[in-house]
Amino acid sequence: MLFERGIYPESTYIFKHALTQEVVYDSILTRRKKQLHEDIGNSIEELHKENIDEYYEILAEHFISSENYVKGSEYCRLAGKKAEKTGSFNDAIVYGNKQVAYLEKSPQTGEVEKKLIDARTILGLYYFQMTNCVEAKAAVDPIVDLATERNYKRRVSQINCVIGQYAGTVEEDYTKAFEYLERALSIGGDLNDLPTLVLSNICMATNLSLNCDFTKSLLYYEKALEINVAANVLWGISATKAWIALCVYNYQGRINLGYAVSEEALRIANESSDIFSKTHAYPAHGWSCYHKGYLKEAKEHFLKGADFCERLNSLIMASTAHFGLGITLRYSPV
Repeated sequence: MLFERGIYPESTYIFKHALTQEVVYDSILTRRKKQLHEDIGNSIEELHKENIDEYYEILAEHFISSENYVKGSEYCRLAGKKAEKTGSFNDAIVYGNKQVAYLEKSPQTGEVEKKLIDARTILGLYYFQMTNCVEAKAAVDPIVDLATERNYKRRVSQINCVIGQYAGTVEEDYTKAFEYLERALSIGGDLNDLPTLVLSNICMATNLSLNCDFTKSLLYYEKALEINVAANVLWGISATKAWIALCVYNYQGRINLGYAVSEEALRIANESSDIFSKTHAYPAHGWSCYHKGYLKEAKEHFLKGADFCERLNSLIMASTAHFGLGITLRYSPV
């Protein structure tokens, strides 16, 4: 029934057949299952203290199955952060949603409420980074009042970014968007919280660009870029340069400058090797190539960009890549 994998004392045991595992598992009483999952989770914690990060996902499932929702939600948080660091935002969102669900099942103490504000805000930011503004707003809506009542300024600022971005990109209500984003910038500045300042500057720059105020938009993009450069965040540097080329220089008709900046964004994206920056840099440079009349190169970059967008499930950047590809093919020689 069992198969030993590995060499003792590092060996593990697995069922030879999944059906056997399922039959054995279903034969165990529910109360006993819960205790076994709890015991297994505790044992993994004890045995793998030095490399516990390799077991976040497994631990999350064991503690959730044991109905230890506080511990299970914490490992969901850690698994989500681990996925985020590799640019795997789809996985981060899965664990973010699980964390929210199990925190909401936990006794609602003050500490759990704070964790719920954190969890929903971070989930909203995961969706935001995938340019899914609708789901991002849906994630933060239930905790807007709670975060405000608790005067949780850092999260209030980030929530304002999410709602402001939704107002601009979905509702096209830029007056409303700028009100939320000004509040986000003000709070972020008071706290001197650099990640929040990057986020709020990027949001303000994007909405100003959508409202055709490209000169002012560039000032906010440059503030975000300055912070990323100071912190040496390669993916942030690459993505911000891509947005500057795509959303400012190309719209201003500064084609040569846009090409140079998006080319630099692409170089840094390939250097950093993360999927997030490539998702933004390839479509941005595709448009720069198109504006230069380099249609073959534009097609290649749009195709690569579309592939990265599909893998990351980035909606707006996917539409940018596919629209660019369509326009390029329309004017390419047969």
